[in-house]
Amino acid sequence: TWAFDLPDGPDCSHAPQPLILRMDTARPFIAGGRTAEAALIRLAGRHGVPVPRVLWCEEDAALLGGGFLIMERVPGESRVGPLLADPRYARTREVLLEQLADALARIHRIGPGDDAEEATGLRRLPQAEAVAHLEALYRERAVELHPVLELGLRWLHGHLPPATPLALVHGDFRPGNVLYDEAGLRAVLDWELAYFGDPLADVAWVALRSWRGGHDALEVGGLGSREAFHRAYERAGGRAVEGGPLRFWDVFATVRWGVVTLMELAGFLSGLPNIELASLGRRTAEIEWDLLTLLEQGED
Repeated sequence: TWAFDLPDGPDCSHAPQPLILRMDTARPFIAGGRTAEAALIRLAGRHGVPVPRVLWCEEDAALLGGGFLIMERVPGESRVGPLLADPRYARTREVLLEQLADALARIHRIGPGDDAEEATGLRRLPQAEAVAHLEALYRERAVELHPVLELGLRWLHGHLPPATPLALVHGDFRPGNVLYDEAGLRAVLDWELAYFGDPLADVAWVALRSWRGGHDALEVGGLGSREAFHRAYERAGGRAVEGGPLRFWDVFATVRWGVVTLMELAGFLSGLPNIELASLGRRTAEIEWDLLTLLEQGED
């Protein structure tokens, strides 16, 4: 992702337009082209989700060396550290939890039958298919086998919840993948992992311990409790959370995050000189601890 300014006017005398360039990534767990991502961002925007305006997308690698899209540069911050600690964002911390819940409910109101032309290219992963897809990624990409993740996958296969209507799942909805400012939420970013599935997958993902910035008691992104987030999500039109199969999706989210760390490690070991891949690849044991703790709580 690059930020750049586009000179405006025939003599470049007008104020330049601030833009963002996103290009195809070499990370092995991300599939799909920029055309699909651009269509999805536009679709979400039409349903009231705050997103950047897409201006241009291109799959022809001859232009810049890979597929890319260009969109408006929304002012704001994405880092979790300032969000949770900077006095400048004290007001943001008060309002962002409810704003995130509202945005997620809007995402989940989009079904596979809405705006069919844009939606047809997305994967459809009901519960059993989602677990099978996750296990396939693990078998294909993991550098070595991990008994704790094997245990988690076995648990998921044995505890599939009832089928629910499919909805758009963002796939990586959390602080760090949104833009915010002093007034709160500005835009939801990073749509490349989206699919049609059970919306509780997003509700569980946003509450992973890894996203709390060390504020473990504030379960949703270090901002507030799960109960408060669920109430706000339901008020905004999201499906009922309490009493639903949330435990299944908590386990799924934890196993999935563990698998992603292994895939990041595989990318680094394959020769990609990326320190982020290496640092995330060292976190598998932390996720396994979370998974064992989760499986131990209230096990039948």
